[in-house]
Amino acid sequence: MPPAADPLPPEAALLLACARVRLAPPDAETLRRLAERRPDWERLIGDAARHGVLPLVHEHLRGLDAVPAPVRETLHRLAARIARHNLMLTGVLLDVLDLFEREGLPAIPYKGPVLAASVYGNVALRPFSDLDVLIHPEDAPRARALLTGHGFRFVPEASGLDETAAVRKGREYRFERDPGVILEAQWRVVSASDGWRRFSLAPVWRRLRTTTFARRTTRALGPEDRLAVLSLHGAHNQWVRLKWIVDVAEVVRGGTVAWETLFANAEAWGIRRPVLLGLSLARDLLGAPLPPEVHARLAGDCALPRLAAMVRRRLFTEPRDPPPELPLFLLRLRESPGDRLRFAARLAFAPTPQDAARVPAPLAFLAPLLRPFRLVALLARRLRPDADAQKKNRR
Repeated sequence: MPPAADPLPPEAALLLACARVRLAPPDAETLRRLAERRPDWERLIGDAARHGVLPLVHEHLRGLDAVPAPVRETLHRLAARIARHNLMLTGVLLDVLDLFEREGLPAIPYKGPVLAASVYGNVALRPFSDLDVLIHPEDAPRARALLTGHGFRFVPEASGLDETAAVRKGREYRFERDPGVILEAQWRVVSASDGWRRFSLAPVWRRLRTTTFARRTTRALGPEDRLAVLSLHGAHNQWVRLKWIVDVAEVVRGGTVAWETLFANAEAWGIRRPVLLGLSLARDLLGAPLPPEVHARLAGDCALPRLAAMVRRRLFTEPRDPPPELPLFLLRLRESPGDRLRFAARLAFAPTPQDAARVPAPLAFLAPLLRPFRLVALLARRLRPDADAQKKNRR
């Protein structure tokens, strides 16, 4: 941890020590000492589940005598449940990929089972609640028709946009299938309205690799594009789950990243700071090994320490979704004044689907004008519990 960081509670320190696929001998000794400090095991299990690292916690604690037997049994039961769910979703993904392949529809499975298998080495070690596949935007209508014709139910957004506008402005089609199967066919990592205007998947499609997954060959992202996509996704969601940082750390530990290529791509896409933030968190929280030239880049961005502090504070406090400081966090991720101005304008005046749903259809043109008032009211409600808590503490 950075020297300026506040001491972590024992549960958080133990969680971070477990949040990696393999333990070096010094890591294993650290883990043993932390377990002997008798942390709040119930809190540890809850935090591990919330952060998506429970299988890793189970993997590293199951052989330690310092861990009470009931705790080991609970971890085993929960990890086994996650493994069964992951295997079920893996089967669904393979069926979808086979369907798309038969119909000549290119797709990239880039998170979920493929990420767990290729980066963690075991599909059971990383929880995932849904399936994500990248498709070309022009293939979105065909993907929707194929999936709805094979047992999936299309879940429309509340915006009411027609299909052409939905593909142009949105990022994905969402589908559900019982029991507990959610699939997102995505043509963008973030929506067109989210402000990352230069980020495009077109060059990613040209740089695709292949990998072996479940004894079949499938399309895959190279480590540079994988890091860029994971960093943008994590930053856009304020890194509220530790497993997203583990993803970045484990890609780095794979040792095959062409760093100059990564940063050249990040500069071209305007996402240099999100990538640097992901690498900074992976290094400082999880000990991911970075070369000297990357350390120099991290030291050269004066905004990173404050952003990392916001993430760290969020990681180890009770979650609130979305956090009240999220707009400020997303604003600081932008580096150029133009990007900041565009993001601020979008935040203030671009109505979300929820905003649009609150306005009668004949008055839809008023939604951008009402957006600032709703935003102020929303922020006031979210900040009110914090203000109430401060008043209570002063009494």
